[in-house]
Amino acid sequence: MAHKPFTQYHVAEAELALEAVTGALDDLTKSLTAGEDLGDRALLRLFAAKENSTRVARQVTDLALEIAGAGALHRRNELERLYRDVRAGSFHPPNSDAVRAFIGAYALGLS
Repeated sequence: MAHKPFTQYHVAEAELALEAVTGALDDLTKSLTAGEDLGDRALLRLFAAKENSTRVARQVTDLALEIAGAGALHRRNELERLYRDVRAGSFHPPNSDAVRAFIGAYALGLS
């Protein structure tokens, strides 16, 4: 399957998404590890990292499912478990609604 243009395109899309979120996570981790004062943006950056990572995980899992096909949803397939786990990411605290409420209020100068 690796030689099929469809597969290569989807894998490239996944890599591009992962590269962007990995870079952002690396940057935030370095800042926190170095004890850098993120000021009043600290919580915003943490929430944004969680939300963006969860989004990318869903996107990459969806791409993997498209490549693998319907058989990937069978209980014995590892992608089925990954699909469920990744979908649950938006429900873990802070959930997506709470993240958006916080970031929206921050961006509008309400917090």
